[in-house]
Amino acid sequence: MSGAAVVAEVYQAVRRGDIDAAVGLYSPDCEIHAPEGVLRGHAGVRAFWERRRAGYASVEVGEPEDLGDRRVLVQVRIVSDSPQGPVEVRPATLWTVRDGRVARWQWFPSRWMAQESIGAGNASEAGAG
Repeated sequence: MSGAAVVAEVYQAVRRGDIDAAVGLYSPDCEIHAPEGVLRGHAGVRAFWERRRAGYASVEVGEPEDLGDRRVLVQVRIVSDSPQGPVEVRPATLWTVRDGRVARWQWFPSRWMAQESIGAGNASEAGAG
């Protein structure tokens, strides 16, 4: 299974509420680099996805893009409720897939920053919003 297919399967499992299936797609020594800090291992993955499923008004996930070298980029659109009204953000996530399992997941405020982190910042300037 390609890295993009593994990442797509994680999102499908989370959408249907099957956190166990999502966790099973991560390596036991994985790392999640989220805005709130670094989470490790399957317990960290479970906590991360359980929090995310409950915390947003809506989430739209773009098509996983295989960047080569085991890396996958996903553009996300998140809408959260706040006392002042809806807040929208468009972060990007960069995944590293090793041996058919997610080894690392990292959050970036933008697609460009995710690409820049691996030296591909100019690869798709048209989509760098």
